[in-house]
Amino acid sequence: MYGFTQQVLRNNGLIGEVKSRLFTGANPIKHVIYVIKENRTYDQVFGDVSQSGGGSKADGDPSLAIFGAGEAARSPNGAAQNITPNHRALAQRFGLMDRFFVNSEASADGHNWSTAAFSTDYVDKAYRWEYSGRGRTYDYEGFNRLPNLEPIEGLPSFFAKPMTADEVIAFQKRFAPDINGARDVAEPETLYLWDAAKRAGLRYRLYGEFVPTLSEADLKAINTNRPKPYPDLTPTVQAFATKRSIEGHFSATFRNFDQNTPDSMTTDSYRAFKESQGRPPQIDPVITNSHADALSRLFAFGRLAG
Repeated sequence: MYGFTQQVLRNNGLIGEVKSRLFTGANPIKHVIYVIKENRTYDQVFGDVSQSGGGSKADGDPSLAIFGAGEAARSPNGAAQNITPNHRALAQRFGLMDRFFVNSEASADGHNWSTAAFSTDYVDKAYRWEYSGRGRTYDYEGFNRLPNLEPIEGLPSFFAKPMTADEVIAFQKRFAPDINGARDVAEPETLYLWDAAKRAGLRYRLYGEFVPTLSEADLKAINTNRPKPYPDLTPTVQAFATKRSIEGHFSATFRNFDQNTPDSMTTDSYRAFKESQGRPPQIDPVITNSHADALSRLFAFGRLAG
């Protein structure tokens, strides 16, 4: 076991002299697109992929592939499904990494492992307090002690007056230490992928990570002191980066993670939702099986399972 540890340390360039290179000639890689999937394992998505695009045998467990194309992904009525065709096509074309092990247990440390390859002692300890409802807030993606701004039924409004989008964002920015020149308590000393890209002189752009957004429905919910309805299909009105190194390198319209915002829907599923208004039971475009579009039903299964 000690020998394996030493080999990993040498392979990662942490000890000894680096004697190997990934490519013998010029680096052929021009662009890297990094897609983070929330709360999923390799086997859940790719466990039933039998081989890589190059023909080598893949190391997965098909019995766990609930988002695949095999037996584990069958619907409750027994119908076969192919739930992640796009993911599988990308893996077959660009590379299947079947021996990649992660250390995260939840979103809080998972986003840090995913963006920094490290989760600090603070994150590992504090997120358990927050997840168990013992007085902490979600401090792990650029904020420190940001209060919960969402309206809570039966409680007075968090804000004393009607708020504009600029005022809400200005309030949130007070709790993002890095953009105020202070140290983020959850930030590792080695910083993040985008910091490494910046040091290397590479171009980079983010869609969602460490970029809070405020939608039209969010702003209305704050000013009416009522929870916003599901799903939130309204556009983003404001967005900002919680890290200075991300400023000028993110999409201002891409929606941040929000359980009231659908991840996926089709034209047919949205049409079914609109046509159902006022006629119970109303159809939800993301979680319903009631409309005719087969792809929508696949998306619905994935959403429910997630």
